[in-house]
Parts: sequence; structure tokens; C-alpha cells
Amino acid sequence: MGSIQQLPDKRYKVTVTVGYVYTKDGKKKQKRHSRIVKSMREARELLREYDKSSSKDYTLQEVIHMYFHDKDIKISTQKTIESVFNTCLSSLYKRNIGSIRGKDIDSILSDMDAADTTMRTRSTKIQSLFLYAKHKGIIEHVPEFSARGSMFHTRTMKILPSVNEIQHILEYVREHSSYPYLYHMMLLIVSSGIRVGEACVLQWKNIDMANDTISILNTVTRGQTNFELSDRAKTAKSIRIIPVEYSVLEIINEIPKESPYVFFGRKKSFVPPATINRNARKLFDALGYPKLRMYDLRHFHATQLLANGVDIKTVSHRLGHTSPMTTLNVYTHYVEDNDRKAAEMIGDLVLKKCLDTRDKH
Repeated sequence: MGSIQQLPDKRYKVTVTVGYVYTKDGKKKQKRHSRIVKSMREARELLREYDKSSSKDYTLQEVIHMYFHDKDIKISTQKTIESVFNTCLSSLYKRNIGSIRGKDIDSILSDMDAADTTMRTRSTKIQSLFLYAKHKGIIEHVPEFSARGSMFHTRTMKILPSVNEIQHILEYVREHSSYPYLYHMMLLIVSSGIRVGEACVLQWKNIDMANDTISILNTVTRGQTNFELSDRAKTAKSIRIIPVEYSVLEIINEIPKESPYVFFGRKKSFVPPATINRNARKLFDALGYPKLRMYDLRHFHATQLLANGVDIKTVSHRLGHTSPMTTLNVYTHYVEDNDRKAAEMIGDLVLKKCLDTRDKH
């Protein structure tokens, strides 16, 4: 964060960066301070003193600006991280980052009503910020904090619709949706477990009617002003080929081929996820499911597979999770329920065998 330069008169010039300012166009500009001393020893001591006190020159908010400027982060991901920082750290923004302790962060996080999974995600993002500050030499130590959520995992503990209820929802959507192909998209998500963003950018060339499969190669991301087609899937494991029931693909195939995209809008481009979610929410509300979301159709797919004995690796592949461990973490209580059912089933079999043997004697 500083440099030493020997001048022609044998003195030494110490230059340090004391902060950053941002121009109107968002570019970062360094604020520098220089001092001339007589010897190299004085120059090095001055530089060491600066290193020890450098954290005093940065507020938490300034470091956050630096963090986003230096990191190569997608717009959609940056918005998510900004939301975490605004939710958890806004009261500390004006504090010198070097003065922030773990107990300061803990006191904020411990008052939040959120699921353990949510709190772990928030903690990871906050820790990443302070690790960045340490790497830059702004702080010497990363604050230690260990806040946990006060609720169960609200997403997976939610009571999802039954098979009969899903059938009723699909029938209602087919008759009442203002977007003509919302029924087809819902049917595909229920049948395949793909994400809403993946369904939005699915193209006809990715549907293989001969082999009853769909190929997931892309997703949609939020740009500066609108949604954009990503040139890559969410993760490496998100690129996958999923078998889908032929009768479902036949129904999807009824959609007019007026666009490269299966689910298209007025301009023949893909329909943004926000539009799909907005249309679906109105229909779910009308049906008496105010808390149901499009994403829950994906959960329905996963939980039905687990309830019917499909192995976790296959479920993980269909969902496009990074690893089966991710699937286990998200759907842990469904796996535990199945484990209990398996124990009861094998217990019944063994007990029946023992009773049959005893009766013979």
C-alpha cells in the first residue's frame, strides 16, 4: 500500500495510498500522500507505521466499494451480495473497518429471524469481505463471529402441494393463465425439476424427441437494466441432459415454433423469469396458495422423487446441484423421513419373518 523512492539528492520519498475516491462514472481513483525523509531506515519505519494504522483510513462502506470494483462478479450476484451487506452491515457502514469486532457483527446477526441456511450464506459473504480487506492489507485480522439462524430451513420445511393438488393447479393454469404457455412451463418444471431461469431460455434445439430428453446448457441472469441470456449455466453441474416423460414432451411440442425459444414473448425472445413469476403468483393466489412460488414446483419434483425411493445422486443430477451433498443439505428432513420409513419397512419384514418362524414351532 506504499512505496519508497530514492531522490537525486540522496533523500527518500515515501508515498502511501491513504484512500480512494470514486468519479461520477464509477471509476476508482487513489488518494496519495507523500513525505520526504533523510534515510532509508526512516523511510521503512514510516512505511511500517502506515501499515499498522492503514485500517483507520477506510470506512466499511469504502471497503465494500473497493470489493465490488476489484472483484469480477456478475451483476445478479453483486445485487445479491449488496442486499446481504445492506441487511446485515448498514449500521456499521460509517465505522472504520479496523474498529469492527466479531461481537459487533454477532450482535446484529443474532437479532435476525432467519433460517440457519440463510444465516450461513450471509456469514460466508460477510467473511469474504473481511478476508478481502485483510488480503489488501487494510486490516490485520478478520473478525470472528458465529451467528446462527433462529428458524428451521423455511424453504424445505414448507408443506408442498400434494400430487392431486398439483394436478388441480395445472388444470386451472391451463384454463386461466394470461400467458398462454405458462401451463406448459409448469408441467415441464414439475416433470424435470429444472430451474425457472433454465426453462425460460430453453430452446427447441435442446429438446430431443427421439430420446425423450432435454439438454440444459444456459440460464438467464439479471443485467444492469434487464434479464440477459447467460453464456454459461449456473454451475458446471448445471449443464446436464435430463430424461423427460415422452407424453410431457409431446404437450410441450404443441407450442408454435415461432421462436428459437420454447417459451417466448411478444418480441419472440425468451420470457423473463420475473414475468413468469408475476403471472404464476396471481394464479396461485386465486387458487388459495398465496405462499406457493414457481420455484416450489422444482421442490415438488425433488421431494416426490425422494419419497418414491429415487437415490440422492440421481435427484442431484436432475436438479443440477453441484454435488449430492448440496441436495442432502437442502432436502435433509425428507431424506431422514425416508430413512425412518425404510427402517420401519425392514423392521416389518424381519418381524414378520420372526413371527412366522415362531408360529411354526
